[in-house]
Amino acid sequence: MRILLTSPCRPRETETPMDLVPPMPPLGLGFLASFLLLRGYRVKILDNFIYGSNYPHERFFFHRNLLKALKSFQPDFVGVYVDSVSFQNALRLIALIKQNSFCRIICGGPHSSVMPESLPEEVDFVVRGEGEEAILSIVEGKINQRLVSASRIEDLDSLPMPVWQLYSLKRYALREEMYFKQGPVFNLNTSRGCPFACAFCSVPGVWGGLYRAFSAGRIIEEIEFLIKNYNAKGIYFREDNFTADKERVHRFCDGLLSRGIKIPWACETRVDTVDRNLMAKMKRAGCVGFYVGAESGSQRVLDALNKNITVGQIEDFFASCHSLGIITKASFIVGSPFEQEDDRQKTELLIKRIKPDYLSRVVFLGIPRSRLYNYLLENRLYCYQDKNGFLYPYGYREFAYRYYGRRAKRFIP
Repeated sequence: MRILLTSPCRPRETETPMDLVPPMPPLGLGFLASFLLLRGYRVKILDNFIYGSNYPHERFFFHRNLLKALKSFQPDFVGVYVDSVSFQNALRLIALIKQNSFCRIICGGPHSSVMPESLPEEVDFVVRGEGEEAILSIVEGKINQRLVSASRIEDLDSLPMPVWQLYSLKRYALREEMYFKQGPVFNLNTSRGCPFACAFCSVPGVWGGLYRAFSAGRIIEEIEFLIKNYNAKGIYFREDNFTADKERVHRFCDGLLSRGIKIPWACETRVDTVDRNLMAKMKRAGCVGFYVGAESGSQRVLDALNKNITVGQIEDFFASCHSLGIITKASFIVGSPFEQEDDRQKTELLIKRIKPDYLSRVVFLGIPRSRLYNYLLENRLYCYQDKNGFLYPYGYREFAYRYYGRRAKRFIP
């Protein structure tokens, strides 16, 4: 039996208000592929996100490569990764698959988890949550219903590594110039779920509230594999909170130091899950940078966002980073429903005090099925809902002009 795993191409700049990151190997599809390969299935990955939809020639390559894969590989099932940002392109992808093959279509990913009702009837199975056990049950014929709620994998170490040889790595930049001087830089995701409940985030709706993570030994094993087989020069842990489990981070750093593995790495974190002692050990073990969501310089807004941090913690975090020579990028949310002009002024003053090396101001949007999305929906505090499901609160356009600039394209589509 053959399974093709694929993803939609990038949306046009005018189709999304989100700041898209450069294409990177789709780790979720890689985990599914390795899980199925171990059980004797034939699997192919076709990542269309490397193609944009801005230019006709890229759309041509997307169509050509998909039709070629359907004809040559002749899959029995096609698994489609669906996120909210690329949802419209996912619908086009699903229609193209249905028009050119008789295979059955399985949709998974964040959007499928939080808004399964938005998937068209051409989709045979919609998976909510983790996909490994669910897709195996589907291809084995054990599932009859369309909506599949996947069971959680408690021991993530039981999963095989993503099948890196199935990625067309030459098509990815494999760079992260903010933190790393040279490449290739590989992104890893070593945990699922988040123990926190920020009101603007949809992660609880995707993974549930249970936090699970790969062990420190497993992470080191994969890093060694990437160094040996792909000459990795950097690792970026692109996940919700790499430092949610401090003891795991301690064991990870101790393992790198004891084995003499010298490779720079960066991670995404919170200001309250890293103390100065841990930060110093991370630095010794190769950590060069942090991406952190500071969100606001107003304690009132931080509390309203259910961030569960203080302005003082933000200041202490960045002071420690500067003293240790760790590169920082701070992200702030502006224009949330609870924010006033004096709150935004407090944010700007905080930015001047903490002096992050890189800065991102993100205009607030209601992300599908987050707590604030539901709040906007229930109280009708939005002026527009786009085709992907994002809610635009009143005043969004003015904030977008203010923070993105009038020539930017991140406005209401």
